[in-house]
Amino acid sequence: MPKGYLIFELTCHLPFVKSFCPGEYPQENWLNDAISNTYLPLLRMLHRMDAKSVPFRLTFTISPTLASMLSDPILQERFVSYLDSRIALGEKEVERTASEPDKNKLAKMYLESFLQNKSDFLGLYGMNILNGFNELQKNGKINIITTFATHCYLPFFQSYKGSMEAQIYTAISTHNTMFNSTPQGFWLPELGYRQGIEDILKKFNIDYFFTAIHAFLFGSKVPSNGIYAPVQVGDSGVYAFCRDLASSMYVLSQEEGYPGDFSYREYSHDISGELDADYLGRDIVYPDGCKAGLQSG
Repeated sequence: MPKGYLIFELTCHLPFVKSFCPGEYPQENWLNDAISNTYLPLLRMLHRMDAKSVPFRLTFTISPTLASMLSDPILQERFVSYLDSRIALGEKEVERTASEPDKNKLAKMYLESFLQNKSDFLGLYGMNILNGFNELQKNGKINIITTFATHCYLPFFQSYKGSMEAQIYTAISTHNTMFNSTPQGFWLPELGYRQGIEDILKKFNIDYFFTAIHAFLFGSKVPSNGIYAPVQVGDSGVYAFCRDLASSMYVLSQEEGYPGDFSYREYSHDISGELDADYLGRDIVYPDGCKAGLQSG
């Protein structure tokens, strides 16, 4: 008898933020930071594994708002400017820390990372990293699913069936455009479930969705396998997968997981809080204290 299977599901979402003028909304750097610190390094790792014939298969939720920003030409150009400002700062940091070996090593690491990100972004992906995810899906290494168009919290919309259907229709339409495929699965935003969503998802040919542990353990009947197997919801033919809360805490919790482990870099310990604004440059320092993207500890 097989021991079973483990699903690694990675959810990628950001709210849509796009200003008329560069720097008008510092929140645009949420996207830039995510591309630079997460998505490009992740794509590099996955493509290395694929090139080495390492067997893997992951599920990705890429929200419609995030996909729309990643494919926006204006935001793509602004990300290149973001990288240029960090590369310039990295070069200054390598020079400034020449007499401090530990800090100099970090400065060189960040500079190399920004340079590699720019090379990948322009050369490999033609300024659209969705091309990288599409290639991995085409090769059968990842499966990309979707979520509500604006990532709205479902229980708050339980009285607005038309709005929910519009959210799902728009999400699937966006997914078809961005990935040239129809999603089979659905990530419920914040894992919020309400009874009846399975029937709406079935109408749009969605086979399964992800929800929270509460939906399994506090329903009318606890599943025989608890949270460790998918459950068909009623007679809809749609299956629900439950996130394992204990495993999630190793990723999310500062007390139990790696974010609070001293072996890892402190994300909030950024040089933007340590160095003079004139030295950092106006393209990096914003009124709300946006980060430079170089952690010093």
